[in-house]
Order: sequence, then structure tokens, then C-alpha cells
Amino acid sequence: MYIEEPRFSGWLFGSSAAAWIWLWPGCGWAMSGLNLSFMFSGSAGVNPAFTIVGLLLVLAWRNAGWYGLDRWVLPRIGTPWHQGELFDRQAADGGEVRTT
Repeated sequence: MYIEEPRFSGWLFGSSAAAWIWLWPGCGWAMSGLNLSFMFSGSAGVNPAFTIVGLLLVLAWRNAGWYGLDRWVLPRIGTPWHQGELFDRQAADGGEVRTT
């Protein structure tokens, strides 16, 4: 014997799945917002502010590599892990590498 499934269960499952899709990110944002509010109230000292300032400094450094003078200056003078064109001994000597 075949028992027909009620049509209401499909609608109930779909609407509850849609509600959970929006509920979980909302809960996450609410918890992080409340946590940041608690930390910035002074209970954790200045560490949250230092964290945000450090993050902004990292982002500024990264953007300076794309849009600032670092794009043209660093390839010339070099970095600790890559020798620049200005201080390259091989290019200055006409292709010979000096060992002494």
C-alpha cells in the first residue's frame, strides 16, 4: 500500500532551510559584533585597537606595492630577498661577477 506524502512537508522543509541559510550568518555577525563591542569597551585594554591598526597597516603596505612608489623604487634598490638593479654587481661590471 502506498502512503502519499503530504504537500505541506515539502513546503515546511523548504522554508525552514531558507530560514537557516539566513539565520546562521546573522548569528555569526551578531556574536562578533557583541564581542567587538565588549572588547572595545575597555575590558581587554587597547589590544583590539592595536589589532585593527595593525591590519590597516598591512593593507596600506600591500596597496603601496601596487600603487605607490614601491612599485618603481623597490625593483631598483632591491629587497632583502632580491637584489635590485641599482646594486647588481653583474650588470655594473658588464656581465662579469667579481669574487674578491
